[in-house]
Amino acid sequence: MNCNRAKEPPAVPARFLVACKGGHLDDFPWSRFVHRGAAGCQGTLRLYGVGVSGETSEVFVECTTCNVKRPMIDAFDRTRAGLGSCTGLHPQLGHADPDCEEEPRTLSLGASNGWFSLTLSALSIPEQGEDELTRLVTDHWQTLADATDVAVLAYLRKQGALAPIQAHHGAGTGEEKADLKVREWEVLSHPDPGHNTRDFSLREVAVPEQWRPWLRRVVLAERLRAVTALVGFTRISSPRDFGDELEVPEAMRAPISREPPTFVPATEVRGEGIFLQFDEGRLAAWCKAQREPLRTFVQAHTAWRSRRNIPEPEAGFPGVRYLALHTFAHETSCERGNKYLDRGLLVETVRDGLTPLFADI
Repeated sequence: MNCNRAKEPPAVPARFLVACKGGHLDDFPWSRFVHRGAAGCQGTLRLYGVGVSGETSEVFVECTTCNVKRPMIDAFDRTRAGLGSCTGLHPQLGHADPDCEEEPRTLSLGASNGWFSLTLSALSIPEQGEDELTRLVTDHWQTLADATDVAVLAYLRKQGALAPIQAHHGAGTGEEKADLKVREWEVLSHPDPGHNTRDFSLREVAVPEQWRPWLRRVVLAERLRAVTALVGFTRISSPRDFGDELEVPEAMRAPISREPPTFVPATEVRGEGIFLQFDEGRLAAWCKAQREPLRTFVQAHTAWRSRRNIPEPEAGFPGVRYLALHTFAHETSCERGNKYLDRGLLVETVRDGLTPLFADI
């Protein structure tokens, strides 16, 4: 502030950008916008405001050569913005997709819909058939992987530990794929204290008497480790608009590397939880009886997807069983029958239908 040698900055960050549902991002097409698509004029452009609020209705871009100007609020009107075709640019990768057919849209710098993470999460659970040594290797692999000292290797060889360690190291290189949710269900619904590790510990407890008509099993997950991996991202539309991250169309997934990655960024979170296994027959019978509430939710689901131009808006409804269990997971601390659904999704008919299930909470 007190420097008498200060100069005007040669450039400032642009306040507006364009992006598309294909994950592309580029500079705002200033000349095309202010000239409404007309080519020829290459005059100097000026961006200025006429008020103090900074709202787009008070911000204008003007060509100082031909004296045409246009308010930036027009850029957010998809029916008349006239931004041209998407350039297909992935600035994070330094290349462009030349054949993108998505419509570019104007974004404010730092807007929340400029980047949505696309992640996959899973619990770190013991493998079937693991012996004690294998579990120890799993727990301490980060240390053992760097054990290159000759004395350490000699000790491991003498103990017969090198073969299991090498087998563990190569276990993740195969192409075999498994449904992680199925594996999680198998372990949580059949807790075995012999499989407990430093990062995974289950303990089954008695089902409270008033819950026995509905619950078959209550398991305390006293130690859990969840791993979340970043596999891509989207722009404009959030992956949460879909029932599952795997349902996001391939064309909407922006890559995080130029070539197919051999690894992705991931985080680990340690915590605890409760696993509740419902009585399958009782839950199935209840779900079958929810015809009218189900119709209401299907209609709302279809309308919601239609407003967001999601392909096949009538598809992807998770079903009343999902609604009941998901709601239960959110609202286990509510008082008798007061709140059952995610805030903003409360529907009287569905709430009344859920009362028999949650009346004893």
